[in-house]
This record gives sequence, C-alpha cells and structure tokens, in this order.
Amino acid sequence: MRIVITGAAGNIGMPVGDELSDTHEVYLIDRRPVPGRASMAANLVHYPNHGTKGWVVTDLFAGRRWWKAFSGAEVVIHLAEEPQAEANWQRVCDNNLRATWNVLQAAAEYRVRRIVYASSGWAVKSQELQLVPECYQPDGPKIDSEHSHVQRIHMA
Repeated sequence: MRIVITGAAGNIGMPVGDELSDTHEVYLIDRRPVPGRASMAANLVHYPNHGTKGWVVTDLFAGRRWWKAFSGAEVVIHLAEEPQAEANWQRVCDNNLRATWNVLQAAAEYRVRRIVYASSGWAVKSQELQLVPECYQPDGPKIDSEHSHVQRIHMA
C-alpha cells in the first residue's frame, strides 16, 4: 500500500514512518529532511490554485511540488503542524490551517481513499485535563510537546 506521511520528521511522524516502511511504500514529507530517510522537504502551505476556493498559496516556486506524491496513494497520514507553542497567529494559520486545507485538497484531487489526521494538541489533551487548573497558571506545570512529558516552567 502506498502511504504519504506529512510531518514525517516530527515526534510522531518519525516512529510512524519507521513502523510502516517495513510493509508499505511510504513517502515522507516534512519542512525539513527526515534524518536517515529518503524524504521530501517541502512547505505544505504552497499548493497550486486549480480554480478552487479556499486557502491556496499560488507561489509554485516557494516549495517543492509535494502534492505529486499523492498520486497513487491509498492513505495520507497528516501529522504536520506548527510545532512552536509560542508561534504567532500567521504561522499557526499557515502551518495548521492552510497546510491542512491544502493536504485535504490534494488528497481529494488525487482521489486518496483514506486520510488519517492527528494533532499533538489532542494527543496530549488527557495530560492537560489531569493538570487543570494549575497548568493555566504562569508557574504551573506545562506539557512539553518536544519531549512529551510534563515540566514545570518558572516565570521570571
């Protein structure tokens, strides 16, 4: 089975790619190369406008033509997102909303039958629920998405 994984260099994408590559044809896409693996470094915000409405950036030269990897894919596992919790709204909008819209658009155009979408925000939601209300205080415990564990941050 041909599977495309976006966010393949991330904390979730790397082990998913490793696990699936033994038994499937896996195409790895991330904004940075996946260490030790054949992959495509591309910006998912950039996608051609085929007369569709929605969030589409038409600068074709700003990124590789990542959507070509969707041709013949049976599954897309979309894990790409803005990893920085302190990112400004423009980065969050581009890397979470626009990129996801473009991945869904490409999957529809290439008739990908299945899409798996995961967000680390939801993956750690149970930890957040265990820490409320203290986690909302400036010096309360925080979930560190880089290392998938809870840490205490002290504000200066």
